[in-house]
Order: sequence, then structure tokens, then C-alpha cells
Amino acid sequence: MWYARSAELMGTDLMKTLRWLRVVGDTVFAVGVLALGWFVLGLKTGWSLIPGTQQQRALEPTEPAPAR
Repeated sequence: MWYARSAELMGTDLMKTLRWLRVVGDTVFAVGVLALGWFVLGLKTGWSLIPGTQQQRALEPTEPAPAR
């Protein structure tokens, strides 16, 4: 365990490469988090709903059927 935290191991070329390769995964994750946040913000403010779409019509209250 002590060797895994040593400067001797952390300074190797393999560890430097692995640290830089991690940037790719972190970037993909960050883009996904931002996209989810943008989507939720759009739903909360209402600007992501397109007026007159089938989805919005399904959410609107319907009028009761007339009594005979």
C-alpha cells in the first residue's frame, strides 16, 4: 500500500499516461451532467415544451363529457 502512494510510482510514465487518459472520461461525464442540467432547467422554466405538441396536449386537463 505504501508503494502505491509513493512518488516513485506516481512519477512513472505509465501513471502519467493513465492520469491524462482519465481526462477523456471526465469530459464525457461533465458533458452529460451539463446536458441533464440544461434539460431539467428547461422543464422547470417551461421553455423546452413546444406549444401545441401531443405531449403538452396530453398534460392539459380535459373537459368532462356532456351529460345526456
